[in-house]
Amino acid sequence: MFVNKQALEQHTRDSHKKPPGSYCSRCKKSFRCKADLERHNASPVHNPKKQRCFACSAIFKTPSGLAQHIESTCPNLGQNRHHVTAAIQSLKVASPISLRLFKPMKFMTGAKRRPLITYYSTAQSFNGKGFECCVCHKTFHSRQSLEAHLNSPVHDEDQFKCPKCRMQFKLVSGLVQHIESEACGISSLMDVERRLSRLTGQVSRALAW
Repeated sequence: MFVNKQALEQHTRDSHKKPPGSYCSRCKKSFRCKADLERHNASPVHNPKKQRCFACSAIFKTPSGLAQHIESTCPNLGQNRHHVTAAIQSLKVASPISLRLFKPMKFMTGAKRRPLITYYSTAQSFNGKGFECCVCHKTFHSRQSLEAHLNSPVHDEDQFKCPKCRMQFKLVSGLVQHIESEACGISSLMDVERRLSRLTGQVSRALAW
């Protein structure tokens, strides 16, 4: 027991055979070594929320968090991840992030928007042990779990790649997360934030067509 909070934090920093300088006082977490603490501090974990969704009131700490929200959960968009991918491909951005130049994905046909597609499982998907995916044959305990699997990106093709290390991603949010991590050194987090700010404005207009 300690007389105050500061004494407890001092004990946490100096005891338990932790290397000096391996304790984050902001989130009250210890790390194995100083390098781990430096990586923690360099991550967006302590960043303020400043990435605003253009369609709703949600705010995020990172560009990848915003991208993931736009692809999957924004209640005001009425779009799915395929529409977001199509909108980004329609912009013909200069950097080679598109893995394949498919035939243009038309999410507009005349005056009609391409319909959202949702997959549902049936009783026939039960294989005697569980509900089986007809694509990868993975078995799930419930139909709801199978439907969540079918509607996830797991069976999507890789449609984006890093221009530098050529790593491939199914979703643009995965690519953004890879770049903002600075794993391959293609760009800094600040540069990603600046570029995504410009891109989301273009994507919002493309999705509104």
